[in-house]
Amino acid sequence: MADLFTEPVRIFLEKGLEALERSSKFGDLKRSVAERVRREAAFDREIFQATATAGADGARVRALLATLEDGEFRAACSSPIPLARLLPRRLDRNAWPERFRSGRFAARTAADRSQADLAERAFRRVKLMRNPALAEGANFDYAYARDLMAALERELGRPR
Repeated sequence: MADLFTEPVRIFLEKGLEALERSSKFGDLKRSVAERVRREAAFDREIFQATATAGADGARVRALLATLEDGEFRAACSSPIPLARLLPRRLDRNAWPERFRSGRFAARTAADRSQADLAERAFRRVKLMRNPALAEGANFDYAYARDLMAALERELGRPR
């Protein structure tokens, strides 16, 4: 993904954020980042689904958690272009399934306003759960993590 950022970062560094946002390269970059992170969220959602059903099989859970992906998200975060500009769309909670719009999930994500906010929350969960020191004996809510990824996948897949 680094090659994808080369020209937009050059524009950003030489001419500023406003010039970058006016360039056609920026629209392409935003679409590409959203699609790549969406695919990553879809994969991680499947892993969390399998983890949620793994039960007390600690070895299987650890093996599943080790396969979680966040490389595309980390690449977007490591760019000098702010993540809030790469994933700026406001969340459309009305399009979410009812189980996401009420109860515990809604309360935990209430502060999230944009796709960038939701992505940060979701991939922070990935980072925590993939950490072996934290995962050993932890009682993570894998269903919540699965739903975070599902909501992110839905948001990033919305037609532009």
